[in-house]
Amino acid sequence: MINIFIQKNEAKVVNAEPLISGTANAVCVKFNFSEHWDGLLKTAVFSNGIKTISILDTKWQAGNVCSIPHEVLEEPGRIVRIGLRGTQLKSLSLAIPMFSIGKVQAGTDPTEDSSTDPTLPVWEQLREDCNKRSYGCSTWLEKYTIPDQVSTMIRVHFANPECIPQNAQLHLYRCIRNRGARTHWTHPADWGCEPEPGQHRWGYGLLLRNAGYPPIPEWMPNNGFLQTEFTISDEDRERGYIELPLATYLLPLLKPVDDELKWKKLGFVGLQGEGRENCHLLRFRICKDGKPIDVLGDTLRIGFRNTFEDRTYFVNDHLVTTSLYTSIR
Repeated sequence: MINIFIQKNEAKVVNAEPLISGTANAVCVKFNFSEHWDGLLKTAVFSNGIKTISILDTKWQAGNVCSIPHEVLEEPGRIVRIGLRGTQLKSLSLAIPMFSIGKVQAGTDPTEDSSTDPTLPVWEQLREDCNKRSYGCSTWLEKYTIPDQVSTMIRVHFANPECIPQNAQLHLYRCIRNRGARTHWTHPADWGCEPEPGQHRWGYGLLLRNAGYPPIPEWMPNNGFLQTEFTISDEDRERGYIELPLATYLLPLLKPVDDELKWKKLGFVGLQGEGRENCHLLRFRICKDGKPIDVLGDTLRIGFRNTFEDRTYFVNDHLVTTSLYTSIR
């Protein structure tokens, strides 16, 4: 799968993949958008210099994944280019200039093999089989908001769930920055367990070690610690995802930051400032016996859009997540 990271109106291609003539639904592009694209109707434009195909995001696969249309892969030697545009209320809001993802290489002519039927179902089967063998189990993220509710939902989807072994778990990792400006990912022990050497539980409960912080509120779950391990049940495999409502799941990450340490002005545990200049980087991984067994998936970025001034940002002890900045990369 070709990964393309979109930062406002700039694009960067990673994980390039060969483009072979005569294929259909065999190569997909995964778009990773910055927050500038939130709420926009997105259109991907594919061109080989002769044919141009536009595909609305309503026709994409889940997770901002779009198959390269076979029309632009028919002729070997052509350069395939992609562009993106985002609109809101029929007005153009953002656009990415056309950029190249590679040259179409000549594929085997299926007419030379009488046993091969170059129909779409055959290529689809080949693509699925290739994905299973190449990627194994992995995850990708999707966010959405339920109408008339305060919570942003995060779905942790399983790619090839049949490849997930029994007794595997979904673990949460966070990104830590050190003084050398380098980053590494760490996995805090589950809130209900004693931490392993070199690990620690993660959440507001950690702040209670410091004198002066108020006790854990009654409305905060997990005794003030974030849940970092999830059992993957047979139902989860069949459904294909685990779902998290951020309005309750993120509560242990909140901390009071006003001078009186009242729950009126909030920040995030583990971030300098209040979470507006910085953000949390979170990643979900499939683990067996405590070790990741999957291919790296999406990263969830979480911060504050503005400052929480009072408890009006809570509804029935649920965080109003519209005040959070969330994006998937």
